[in-house]
Amino acid sequence: MARTFLAVVFLMSFSVAVQAQVVVEVVQGPPTTGQQVHIQQPDVDLQRGIAIEQVALTPPPPEVPEGTTRTRPSRRQLATLGFFGTGLDFGDRAWRFGAVGIEALANAELPVFDPHARAGGFTFGTGLLLGDWLRLPEIRLSFGGGDLDGPFTDIEAEQDGLQARVVRHFMLRFEVLAGLEHEFGMITPFARAFAHATGHFGAAEIRNAELGSLGNQRIRQGSVGLGLELGLAVRISKPRVREPASFFVAYRRGLVGTEAHGVTIGIAIVGAP
Repeated sequence: MARTFLAVVFLMSFSVAVQAQVVVEVVQGPPTTGQQVHIQQPDVDLQRGIAIEQVALTPPPPEVPEGTTRTRPSRRQLATLGFFGTGLDFGDRAWRFGAVGIEALANAELPVFDPHARAGGFTFGTGLLLGDWLRLPEIRLSFGGGDLDGPFTDIEAEQDGLQARVVRHFMLRFEVLAGLEHEFGMITPFARAFAHATGHFGAAEIRNAELGSLGNQRIRQGSVGLGLELGLAVRISKPRVREPASFFVAYRRGLVGTEAHGVTIGIAIVGAP
């Protein structure tokens, strides 16, 4: 009996001694470049007397990418839609008659008419905004009509005594614009140069001093020109909208060609990045 008791005591003492020498290591692979190793003090279990050594591997902090601030795209599309009104100065540019029913007007010209002609209509266009300053190019198409009524004027024709005056007028204008602009808060001032090719079409009333009215005949004229456009655009959409819209008004001054002074108003929409 005594031997059995001593054997049990011996086995229990041996087991406790072996457990006291156990060291638990937690290793998460060999450390790599850029990793920091933190070794904590061993935790001691007071009941068992077991020392546990913990080794923790922490990954390196993430690198901060360069250029974290978002910049504006260098290239955006835009569209414009509006109305225009302009004064016309034809100067010494003569109107030519189209398909005529009067033989005497086959090669005739109408040199002079209302010097204070006016026209207006719709305009729409599309273009590119490069960076924050340059609008290049913008292509714009305009069409409309106007009041060209004036006194009867002698026609340079083979037959004497013919007179005419313009009673209807329609114009179609194609232009290319380029210029500078910059946004200051809600307001964007701009300055642009434009080149245009314009076709003028209409009807002229013909009369003879002796025979009276001879009906209407078609007339036409083509011209090219250069000019400047100055104005302001005011943003009317919220600041964070991806496709901001602006209301713009511009003063136009023709330097070469039939256009004199004019005004354009409308809406401009800048495309999303």
